[in-house]
Amino acid sequence: MTAKEFLQQGYKLNTRIKAKQERIEELRAIAEKSTQTLSAMPKGTNTGSRMEEIVARIDILQREIEDDLFDLLALQASIMRVVREVNEPDAALVLELRYLCYKSWPEIAEEMHYELRQVYRIHGHALSLVKIPEHI
Repeated sequence: MTAKEFLQQGYKLNTRIKAKQERIEELRAIAEKSTQTLSAMPKGTNTGSRMEEIVARIDILQREIEDDLFDLLALQASIMRVVREVNEPDAALVLELRYLCYKSWPEIAEEMHYELRQVYRIHGHALSLVKIPEHI
């Protein structure tokens, strides 16, 4: 695993969590629409099982998000340790802003008051300074 692949794991996991959260919101919207539709329907129709299925899916996704969040926190702790070992302040800052704060390259350049090209150069150098833990 390269330094970049190691550091990108957090971003990918965070993106996966966000996607699951969006799916939960979609399911909640469907449930809300279904509830409104159900209240207008005559009694005795078998629509409760659909609602139960939606609630079950939401519950599964919430449990997956909890597991992913636990994994993300552990991964971020590993990434923080790796970044702390980079002894060049600008290099460490670029790594922190990119791989822990998930900032875009233009945002990093603006925050550091550098040209984008300079940030890319610092990033490339920073990656060469990263020591990936062997237990990964």
